[in-house]
Amino acid sequence: AEGQLVRRSITAALVALALATPARAITHTVTDDASLNTAMTTANAGDLINIAAGSYTGSFVPANSGTAGSPIRIVGSQSNPTSVSTTAGLTWTEGTARAYISWTGIKVSDDVNWWRANFCSLTYARVDSGGLGLRRTNSDITSGGASQGNVISDCTFTQNIGADYVVHFQGAYENTIRRCRFYGTTTAATFEKGRGRYLFRSSNNTFTDCLLSIE
Repeated sequence: AEGQLVRRSITAALVALALATPARAITHTVTDDASLNTAMTTANAGDLINIAAGSYTGSFVPANSGTAGSPIRIVGSQSNPTSVSTTAGLTWTEGTARAYISWTGIKVSDDVNWWRANFCSLTYARVDSGGLGLRRTNSDITSGGASQGNVISDCTFTQNIGADYVVHFQGAYENTIRRCRFYGTTTAATFEKGRGRYLFRSSNNTFTDCLLSIE
């Protein structure tokens, strides 16, 4: 009886240890659309996703978020971002959120439109046929879900969000934009409204060494 009690105690201790031990971070290697889909679907906090040079058709947005101490990192080629490209943009469904995800060294072919993004980053990226949007779920100032604490650095954007604005902030606070280039075309009416940018109920956002060129 005493031996059985000891075994039960050891088993309970092992179970408790397993529950208390955080899952080990995984490195995902992406070489085609199938492995891209698997990585983006299964990656969890702390995981690293290495995307090999190539042209992809799937999204570079993971289904899950990271945490403050364990972000999800998506890495392409910092020296040659255009070598790691997707036909998709970098966005997710309005009403959902992402946090603590970093992207570096990638090219996307539509808007970078982040809904309720918190403490995410995009660096050394090329964005074709798209602009930058940091947005909350809707424009009602009483609603939750602002985009806050994100960093966009050393990126080039061409074209416009919804063919209206190349920079679209709506409920965006304390975001940092550094050394980015924004190129776009816009209608006369839109130009008179915001000259290619739309900042609504947003504050304490910092733009440093950026260029905004509208034709």
